[in-house]
Amino acid sequence: MDWKENNQELIVVLLTFDTDEKGGDGGVNPNATYTNWQWHLVKTKDKKNWEIISWGY
Repeated sequence: MDWKENNQELIVVLLTFDTDEKGGDGGVNPNATYTNWQWHLVKTKDKKNWEIISWGY
């Protein structure tokens, strides 16, 4: 999805978090700290909600 071509609004949310010994769903390392983890969100076509389009570093 190219949010620019669709004239959509985009926000980037930065998050710092720690994982426990389980490491979440396998997408992150156990017992680690992640700083400035990014979530990219765009407004849905009806402009009522935000949709996550990507995440990570």
